[in-house]
Amino acid sequence: MSLDGFEFVSELRKREAWHSIPVVVIMAKELTADDRLQLSGYVNRILHKGAYSREMLPAEVHNLVQASLQQRAASRT
Repeated sequence: MSLDGFEFVSELRKREAWHSIPVVVIMAKELTADDRLQLSGYVNRILHKGAYSREMLPAEVHNLVQASLQQRAASRT
């Protein structure tokens, strides 16, 4: 079975235990309004390929993971 990125994210979010996994999408193409609507609520951030340097991209992903971990810790208290 082969999934495109949209299908993968949809399947990932169907599992309750995986809802807190931060999802970052890196796109080479421009998203249509329908694409954005389909991803809405499923992904934490959409990044455009080429818009970030090699240094900035890992830092951005790190920040998103840190924010997710902080949110998870706050929800446990």
